[in-house]
Amino acid sequence: MRTLLIGNTSYVTESFIQESFPQGSVFIFGESQLEGGQEKNLTVVKPGQSPFSLTEIVEAYDFQQVVFFSDHLTYKNPSAQSLASLRELLESLAAGKVSVMKFLYLTGPKVESSLPGLMDLETELLESWRGQPYKILQLPYLFSNWNQEPYFAKVLGQAQVHGRLEFTEREDQVAPFTTLESLASLVYRILDSWDGQFETLSWFPNSQATFGDLADFLLKEESLAGLERHFRGQDQEFYSETVGPRLTERYQWSEPASILDLLPLVGEVRVEEKVWQPLDQAKSPWVDYAVLFFGALLAQGLQLLVTHEFFALSLSFPLLYLVVVAQARGIKKGFLALGLVLVLQLAFAQGQAVPLLTSAGFWIQVLAYVLATSLAGYLQMQSLDRQATLRSEQAALKAEHQALQENYRHVLEDRQSLRYQILSERGGFGYFATLFNRLAQAPGDTIFAEALSQLDTKIQAQKLGIYRFDQGLVTAHLVVGKSEGMPDKIDLSALPRVATRIQEGSSWVNVDLLAGYPAYAVSIKRSGQVAYLLWIEGVDFQHMNLQESQQIEFFVQLLSFFLEREDARKRLGQLKEEG
Repeated sequence: MRTLLIGNTSYVTESFIQESFPQGSVFIFGESQLEGGQEKNLTVVKPGQSPFSLTEIVEAYDFQQVVFFSDHLTYKNPSAQSLASLRELLESLAAGKVSVMKFLYLTGPKVESSLPGLMDLETELLESWRGQPYKILQLPYLFSNWNQEPYFAKVLGQAQVHGRLEFTEREDQVAPFTTLESLASLVYRILDSWDGQFETLSWFPNSQATFGDLADFLLKEESLAGLERHFRGQDQEFYSETVGPRLTERYQWSEPASILDLLPLVGEVRVEEKVWQPLDQAKSPWVDYAVLFFGALLAQGLQLLVTHEFFALSLSFPLLYLVVVAQARGIKKGFLALGLVLVLQLAFAQGQAVPLLTSAGFWIQVLAYVLATSLAGYLQMQSLDRQATLRSEQAALKAEHQALQENYRHVLEDRQSLRYQILSERGGFGYFATLFNRLAQAPGDTIFAEALSQLDTKIQAQKLGIYRFDQGLVTAHLVVGKSEGMPDKIDLSALPRVATRIQEGSSWVNVDLLAGYPAYAVSIKRSGQVAYLLWIEGVDFQHMNLQESQQIEFFVQLLSFFLEREDARKRLGQLKEEG
C-alpha cells in the first residue's frame, strides 16, 4: 500500500507514520523535518527542491491512498498554501488519469461564521472533484512542539520582553489543541475500515481546556515562573461540531487525553532560546557595521605603525583588509569597507587632508583599492554561484536517484504481489468488528438477513442469496436474498462443478467465466454439517482479489460460529427443560 502525505505536513513524525501506516511505503510531498530512507520505506520530497512535477510523481508512484493536511490544522494560520496544493493535487490526479482508493482530508475545527472562509473554499473544491470517494475529518488544532508551532513560539518569545504571559483570547475561551501522534490510531482505523462513503467526520474534545488552563500550565515552567498573565479578550471563536457518526463507537477508537496531559509529552521547552531570539546579534545590521568599522580602524592603525617604524616595508594593511572583506562578505560590503578606509586615512592625516586629496599618489592608491575590492568581490560572486550550482545539481541528482530507487523497489513489490498474491491492503479491522457486533446482537430468525446486508456493503454484487439444503447437497431453497430475481430453488445437479466443490468443502470461483454458473459459491456449516449455501452473482470477477475472497471465507466461518452457538443454546435449553 503506497500512501501520499501532502499539504501541511510539518506535523508528521516518524511515530505517526509507523502507527498509521504500519505496512507499505509512505511518500511525503511537502515541508518536513524527516529524512527518507529505503529502510524506513519513507520518501520525503520538498516541492521547491523536486526536479519532478506533482503530476509526474502521481503517475510514477501510483498511490493507493492519499492523506491531505490542510493549513487549518494550524491555529491562526493565514496561509492559503493548502488551497493551492489541493487544487494542484486534484488537477494532477485528473491529468494523469490516476484513481486513488482512499482520499482522507484532514482539517481543523469548524468555526461559526456568517462569511465563507478558506476552509469552505477547500471543501467546495474537494466536493467538485469527480474522483474516488473521500472523507473529511475535522480535528482540533495541531502542534508538534513550541519551537515549531508559530502561535506558542510567539507567546513564549514575547513573555520576558513584555514581562508577562499575554494572550489575545479570552480566559474562558476553548483551546482545542491536540497532537498528531494521539490521532494516529484514528487515522489507521478510518483507512483500514474504508467503506467508500462520501462523508464528513468530526472529533471535538469532550474535556475542553481553556486558554486560562493553558496559562496556568505554562506558568508552572521554571523559566516563566513569577510572570503575570494577561488576556486581551479580543479574539473569541465559537466552534460548531459537525453532526455525524461517533468515532469512538464506529471505529472502536478511544479519545486521547486532555491537552494538559499531552503538553508534557511534546518535548523539552527551551523558553530562554525563544525569548531572546529577537535580540539575536547575527540578525542585527549594526553589529555587522561595527565589525567593519573596527576592522578598518585596526588596518589603518597597523599601517601607521608600519609606516612610522618600518618605512622601508612595502605592506598595505588597508589593501589586505579590503581584499579579505570583499572575498568573505561580498562586493557591497567591500566598497563599504573601502569608504571607511578612505575616511579614516583622511582623519589620520593630521591636518594634511587637503594636500593628500590633491596628490596623485593618493588617487593611484584609491584606484588600487577599487580594483582589488572589485576583483575580490567578483571572485566571491563566482565562487558562490559555483557552490549554488553544485548544490542544486547534487540535490537534483539525489532526488532523481532516490526516485529511481523507489520506482525499482515498487516494481519488485508489484512482481512479488503478482507472484505470491500478497494482500494489497489491510483486512478491515473496523468492518469485522462491526460485523461481529451486529451478528452477535441479531435474533436467530434475522441473523441471515443481517449477515447478507453486511456482506452486501463489502462485496457490492448484483445478486446475493443464502440457500438451505433440505435433503442432501442437491436441491437448495432460498432463505434470504438481496435481489428479487434470485431463484427460489437451486438444483446443483445441473451445475456439476459447483456440486463437486461443495462436496469437497471448498469454495467455487468462476475463474473460467462459465455461462450459467455463479461468480462465487461457498457452503455454510451447521453442527459440523453443510446446511446452507452462499450464492453470489453479478460481481466483477476481475476486481475480486485474494483479499476479498478471504473476507468471504472469514464471513462464512463467522456465520457458522453463530449458528453453532445458536444450536448450543437450544440444546442447553432442552436439557434444562428435561432436568
